[in-house]
Amino acid sequence: MFDERVFAPPSDESPSDEDRLLKAIDVIVPLLEQTISLFRKEKKVVLGSIEGGVLSIDELPSGVVVEVNDYDIEGVDEADLEEDAEGRLFSSCQWGS
Repeated sequence: MFDERVFAPPSDESPSDEDRLLKAIDVIVPLLEQTISLFRKEKKVVLGSIEGGVLSIDELPSGVVVEVNDYDIEGVDEADLEEDAEGRLFSSCQWGS
């Protein structure tokens, strides 16, 4: 994204120093924002626990969706079941948004 016009020496027809500075800022700021965002990537960890065969999600970072497919479907209403690619039935639930 280097624009040599931003850093070119002034001429009779060139924009003012203020205009050149503003144009340089328009080029540099997005690059800095992209670089900073690479370093700010937060590790997204989902913390869950299983007790008595029941999964519970204890901590869920914002923006993360956890989908759990439960193949232990005894006693689950057939209308609430889905079928996977192998034809096995399962119950599905989601946490997060």
